[in-house]
Amino acid sequence: MIVTRTLQRPEPFSEITYREHLRIGAVAREHVGFCKTAVIDPCKEGFRLRTGYSDENRPPKLKEVEVPIGDITFEVSVKPTTKRPTYAKLLDTYGNFLLVLEEQYHRGIRRDGIVTIAGTPHITVDEVVEEYQRRAVQILRRGIEVTIGIPDNVQREVPNTFVVPLIDYTSLPPDTGRIYVDALDFHAAVSKNPVKAFKDAVIARGREQTLPDQTRLYFVQLDREGLCLQLEVVPKKSTKYKDALNGLFGEKGAKGLLKSTGVVTVAHKRLDSVGLIRLDAKDKGKREERYGKLGVIDKGDRRFVSLPGLRGLLDELVAENTTVELARATPEIYLADPEAYLKTLGA
Repeated sequence: MIVTRTLQRPEPFSEITYREHLRIGAVAREHVGFCKTAVIDPCKEGFRLRTGYSDENRPPKLKEVEVPIGDITFEVSVKPTTKRPTYAKLLDTYGNFLLVLEEQYHRGIRRDGIVTIAGTPHITVDEVVEEYQRRAVQILRRGIEVTIGIPDNVQREVPNTFVVPLIDYTSLPPDTGRIYVDALDFHAAVSKNPVKAFKDAVIARGREQTLPDQTRLYFVQLDREGLCLQLEVVPKKSTKYKDALNGLFGEKGAKGLLKSTGVVTVAHKRLDSVGLIRLDAKDKGKREERYGKLGVIDKGDRRFVSLPGLRGLLDELVAENTTVELARATPEIYLADPEAYLKTLGA
């Protein structure tokens, strides 16, 4: 006998009250969360398995595979992708690498590729670039993107009562096609209302309040039972990590330097002859100034850059690409006096 779970389509959002807050929190967990983790995600994995492709076994180009499940034939598209790296993580790990090298140097630990020039530790530009590329490859993941197309002739209607057999959907048994479509529609409808409708109402209520431009907490009572909205103005920092890294390692274009060509790239590719460091008048000499901070020195056939100069330049680029502004944090709901509220319910 197959065990099932029955989901009733919840009532739409009505008003901001504590009772509604509890109800919609349960809906988010028991309806939206359940549909995704128990049906949708396993089905998607099952479709991927049917194609035979994976992040490790990518098709050379876009591949479309028909996957019949019961009386529905799905069109599954598999596209090779390069998943964007987390530039914040790349910058953090690379910055730590430079910091460790400098600390080792000052503790008297010597290693190949690092020499003392004018009392300052210098590192070969080859190692600087190779280590950056190695770390970028570790973070940059190649994989696949799977899209599951549902035929236009499939009837779509959000079920008011959704009965879900508790089985392993990765194997895509015959009835899975209809269940998968219903799960998608049920998940989308309930996510929109009441879950998102409630969140939108809370955010809108928060925006109605006039807050001064300073960091502190504000509270607004929402109902007679003590439900409160916590509002806060906080400094919001935003850093363009990719732009910061491009200041050092941005590649040159096919026909020469670009504005995004990094100064380490200039040094590594020996592009620093007269007139090549600066692209045009719009560059305003920034690349020349940054290049000077690298402390580039040639010894024989090896080129070195200053280790503290490189670290300082990285910090400078992060600062240049960081903005801080006051913004409202996402409002939070809480109950000021839970015991008093429970008494109103006769608990």
